[in-house]
Amino acid sequence: LDPETKTTEDLFVATFPVTCAEYLEFLNDLCATGRADEARLRQPRDGGSRGWREEGGRFRMPEGEEDRKLAWDPAWPVFSVNWFDAVAYAAWRSGREGIQYRLLHDEEYEKAARGVDGRVYSFGDDYDGSYSHTNVSAPGRMTPMPVGSFPGDESPWGIRDLSGGIQT
Repeated sequence: LDPETKTTEDLFVATFPVTCAEYLEFLNDLCATGRADEARLRQPRDGGSRGWREEGGRFRMPEGEEDRKLAWDPAWPVFSVNWFDAVAYAAWRSGREGIQYRLLHDEEYEKAARGVDGRVYSFGDDYDGSYSHTNVSAPGRMTPMPVGSFPGDESPWGIRDLSGGIQT
């Protein structure tokens, strides 16, 4: 079978995923501009459980001293947010920086991750768990890691963390 050819427009893609620290800045800006109710709705969550703490009109990530199981690292990629939250973050960042940010559509993501040569993974055609953050890349329990922890997980375009990390 011949592979289907799809075309995408030129675009710029961030080197790394959005971090928890960057997302926290978004939530706290919502609070500072009178949109605390929206910030509460957009904070990371798992089912009915909210991931971050709200204190004095601002959010913060739980720390290890409070509860090791709930501690978050500011350098982790943000997770436990939905598509609507991600779109809201992109709109907020667009307004703040004066350039358009948006989520990639499927074809753009594929091109960003695999390049134009049709490789299977961002790092090539042969799977090697040491190249990306997956359940076989590190011994022990699977936990989030700071963005950029696996330098080998880099696409031909220099985009990182597309083959492992946080699953969408």
